[in-house]
Amino acid sequence: MPFTSETAREAGAKGGKTITEKRRLAQSLAKRKYCSTECRIFEKCPFKAIAFQDPDKICALKKLPDRVRRRFQRLFIDGEEGLIDEIKELLYEFSLEIDNEEDKKIKLAYLDRLLKFYQIVYGAKMKLLPDSEVKVKVKIEKMSPEVSMNENKGDDS
Repeated sequence: MPFTSETAREAGAKGGKTITEKRRLAQSLAKRKYCSTECRIFEKCPFKAIAFQDPDKICALKKLPDRVRRRFQRLFIDGEEGLIDEIKELLYEFSLEIDNEEDKKIKLAYLDRLLKFYQIVYGAKMKLLPDSEVKVKVKIEKMSPEVSMNENKGDDS
């Protein structure tokens, strides 16, 4: 039987989006009720000690507020993207705190943190100043007609 949209519907395969590893892990954590070694993040979970003190061994992560669970997901599951999102959120919260602040030192500290974040995410970029002078040295040599550009294996100095 050829695979068509009609036969796919009959077979129950309607298609859809593929689930990423991060999404699959988030779904498994959402369904988890008890802390156990079968949990996919058991080895790196900082809450397992708390859960194992509980006689029922209920997942301690599930008992925490959404904000803490979101932070946990960003730091322990989402990798580099999650860490950048966490830094962005903290910088935003810090900016809200200093909105009514008159102390210039605090605003300069915020600026310093923004610059450090920029360097972490985008790296230190070197730029030439418009008035700076750039020296370029060009060496032109005559070649014999029987030598092509691809065959020239002389030094590049």
